[in-house]
Amino acid sequence: MTVFRLRLAVFLLLALVPAPSWGVTQAELHAQQLSVLVGPSPYGWNLVGVRKDLYTDRQTDLFATAGLGPILVGLGGAVFLNDRSGDSFVVSGVAGLVGIHAGVSYQWKVNPTDFIHFGLHVGSWYWHHEGVLPIVAWEHRL
Repeated sequence: MTVFRLRLAVFLLLALVPAPSWGVTQAELHAQQLSVLVGPSPYGWNLVGVRKDLYTDRQTDLFATAGLGPILVGLGGAVFLNDRSGDSFVVSGVAGLVGIHAGVSYQWKVNPTDFIHFGLHVGSWYWHHEGVLPIVAWEHRL
């Protein structure tokens, strides 16, 4: 249980790190707020799911997610190394109904609304199974 507490503490500390402001317009903040994901995703490792952005700027994203997988329903955050709308490395964390996950992935922009993610997730689900999981997902932003 101590490993779980350590991961939870790291996740909460990362969630408190302030993101830089880049002068994002209101239209950019509200664009593409809903995503459909297929494959083990960086936003909770759900095999099929949806993600609703609660707050976004160019390098951060706070979201709610739901789907079929070890998280089911959860809240999380992601930090994008470059830009959330382009090719970028992504560090993400999500705490859900039956698990907690953190991951590192690369987001490849295929077209303006489609992205492919590659990377690794580490997490626990059902509060006692732990492991490292691959990320290979397609994301379509609506």
